Amino acid sequence: MNTNVSIVSMSRSGGTLTNNLLDGHPACNVFPFEYWNTCNKNEIKQPYFALYRYLPRSLKLREAGFHQRLEDMITMIHGEGAYGQLTEKVGRRVGPVRNLQEFYDLFQEIYFPSFCGHPRRGVTVNHIANICKRPTPYVEKIFGPAKYVVSIRDPRATFASHTKLREKTRNRPFDDNELVDFCGLWRNVANRFWISPEPNAYGLRYEDLVQDTEKTMRSLCDFIGIDFDPCVLQPSRLGKPIAANSSYDNMTTVSESPLYRWKQTLNAHQRRLIEQELAAEIRAVGYELDD
Repeated sequence: MNTNVSIVSMSRSGGTLTNNLLDGHPACNVFPFEYWNTCNKNEIKQPYFALYRYLPRSLKLREAGFHQRLEDMITMIHGEGAYGQLTEKVGRRVGPVRNLQEFYDLFQEIYFPSFCGHPRRGVTVNHIANICKRPTPYVEKIFGPAKYVVSIRDPRATFASHTKLREKTRNRPFDDNELVDFCGLWRNVANRFWISPEPNAYGLRYEDLVQDTEKTMRSLCDFIGIDFDPCVLQPSRLGKPIAANSSYDNMTTVSESPLYRWKQTLNAHQRRLIEQELAAEIRAVGYELDD
């Protein structure tokens, strides 16, 4: 029986790194991109949960994410024409599919053997990112039952990383309302998956992952139910080594260098606001506050 592993995290919290470390494991199929299995990860038309079986083939594909974003990702990773081939293969078999869970299973059955060069394996890993904002029963209507790997990072470092990324892409800095919204999302992840963890959830701190990668990955492999393999100490995509994902540097391997750069990136007001909003949760997850 296939085991689904969903990596959930806020952006800039180590979810992509965790996904890429598991990529080379011989027992795992690991999606090389976030596959949402939905048209829009932030808004899903809930009536389609019940009506999916009655939709025409084209709409079944679209509501399971077959649109421009998936086309761009498949083309970037697998080359021109790959998206058309994937659409044709899935489209031929989607007719009897009754719900998004069944579609997710069908997609795995076709995608990994056809485009990743190996047969479907016993564990499928997918970084579903901030879909975790939704209640677990809602998420499981999309992906089915899963083991949840929850990557969390010091909220001050997470927000600093967001700040660095925004500097590269936009001219406008974050305002206080956006910072308070960020704190609410971080609190939700911390409470649901760390402080009072939901069943089948494994909490993983980004700081532990980069400071003691082997110990952390051994523990994670135990949780998933796979043997430890040294390949999980080096990030890869489809088995080929890749750079770690950082908004600070283009790093070639797992590195501790971004851990405390937030102290130079955040201004005093941002730091004070985060620590006031999240003091209890910061301590509960094991981070320190300056007295």
